[in-house]
Order: sequence, then structure tokens, then C-alpha cells
Amino acid sequence: MPQDAREITALLTERHRCAVFPRWTEDPESPAQRAFDPLEPWWCIARVDDLAELRPRSLGAGDLWVFDVQVDPLIEWSPSLLRDGLLHPGRLYYTERFVHGDRFCDKDPDFVSAARRILAAVRRHTTVLRHDGRMLRVGAAAREAILSGVLQARVNPPGARG
Repeated sequence: MPQDAREITALLTERHRCAVFPRWTEDPESPAQRAFDPLEPWWCIARVDDLAELRPRSLGAGDLWVFDVQVDPLIEWSPSLLRDGLLHPGRLYYTERFVHGDRFCDKDPDFVSAARRILAAVRRHTTVLRHDGRMLRVGAAAREAILSGVLQARVNPPGARG
């Protein structure tokens, strides 16, 4: 739900000193300049102190750049999307290691520790709800809408996305 996504954004920016910005940008020098829009499908979460370390890649199509969640100190956030009265699952995702050439590289331990704390904070801010035999993690507005029957939640099969 958009209001749940806005609450999570406020939690991240105000309590955890994070920037929340789109995965794609036209200005690779200032990724955190666009305001959060819960209708955009892919966002990045970065600690403010890590912004200088980000290395966006050019997509080669005009002035469009993408941030690499696999390599950079980033958490990918796909907020739950609301379409036609159906809430589609979102996700938070980060990697602790990546492949460079023919070897594995560990990400900075400070980033990994912070990413774990950030995901834990989001878990504490949300609640688990049993729906159609599955467990969903939802914000307060989504929980209320699902329980009141105003909203249905799409439940993906295990291992599926979106």
C-alpha cells in the first residue's frame, strides 16, 4: 500500500540515515534527488555515508544509468504494488558477496551489518498476516484493508516474484 511504503521510507531516512532513490537515474552524480513514488517498481536503499561509493552503469541508451545491487552497497526495494484491488508482493533484497571475474568478493562488513539492521527494522515495522494459507508480511494499512475485505493479496508460489 502506498501509505505503508511512505512510512517505511520515513523510517529508513529519519531513523537509519538512508537515502531511498530509483534504481535508474539520469543524474549518476546525485541519485537521491528524486522524491519517493510508491508506484515506481524498483528502488535502492543506501546508507547516506555510502552514496559516494556507488558506481552506476550507463545503459548506453541516452542518459540513463542503473545502480548495481549486486556490486554496490545497496538494498533493492520493490514496494508492494496495488493493481485492480490486488496487492502484489514486494521485496527487500541485498547481496553479501558478488562475483568479480573468476572469484567471489565479500561486500564491506559494515554494509552487511547495516543491511541486516535495516531489514530487521522493516520487519519490526510490519506484521505477519496469515492469508489464504500463506504468511504475508504487510504494513498497517495493508493489514487493515485485507482483514476488512477491501483488498485481496496476491500470494506467489514459493520462489516466485511479483
